[in-house]
Amino acid sequence: MAFLTTGSSFNLPPNLRVLVVPVVATFVLIILSFFVMREAINRITLTRLRLEKTRKDARVLQQKQLFLQEITDQAQVQSEAATLALPERNSALLTMAQLRNLAEKNIVSLENMATGSQEKSEGEVTAVVISFDAIGRLERVLEFLSSIQGAAPLARLENVKMTQQTQDSIIVTASLKAYWAPFPEQIPALTEPVQQLTAEEQEILTQLLALTPPPFFATTRVPTIPTLDQTQPQAPTQRTNPFTF
Repeated sequence: MAFLTTGSSFNLPPNLRVLVVPVVATFVLIILSFFVMREAINRITLTRLRLEKTRKDARVLQQKQLFLQEITDQAQVQSEAATLALPERNSALLTMAQLRNLAEKNIVSLENMATGSQEKSEGEVTAVVISFDAIGRLERVLEFLSSIQGAAPLARLENVKMTQQTQDSIIVTASLKAYWAPFPEQIPALTEPVQQLTAEEQEILTQLLALTPPPFFATTRVPTIPTLDQTQPQAPTQRTNPFTF
């Protein structure tokens, strides 16, 4: 090597000069090994973290699968109840069909039913105004108006005016605000654990299940709310043979 032979200050004894190359090579090898080992350790650590996350996600997905298998029927009924209570699109036609259904049940005549303007309510909720005249006996009309508050879609009576039509009947002129809202566009990640409903949310869901569904949407509803810790699959019910009557 040139730098070992030029200049008296760099002259080394022959026995030491032979050791220079192995020492330098060993030093370089140690440095390279250090960087290689550090990269290998980092990769092993990263792989271990990914493996732990994968195992955790697998446990969550398995838990979700078992939970959803047990509550499929109940969840379908509850989802339907929430959808009918607050539809995704304009609920005017659905509400008008419900009004006719309730009026028929209570022997009340509906006249001059019409839809008005749409109103933007709080958040994403929109309302449409439906006006109508209800004619019938006092107790029947009052029962009809009361049944509206317990029916789906969600609606609110406003501007109720009552007039005596004959000795046995009255006419009620009223307007009804029917609501709807778009479905949520964002849902929790697939790997997130199942979130339990709060006590307030359970109470709201119970109230929605108790609403009278519109015609052609009547179903046998299960007024229970499943939880992740206690879900029991329902046994099939015995259907009545229609040919025995």
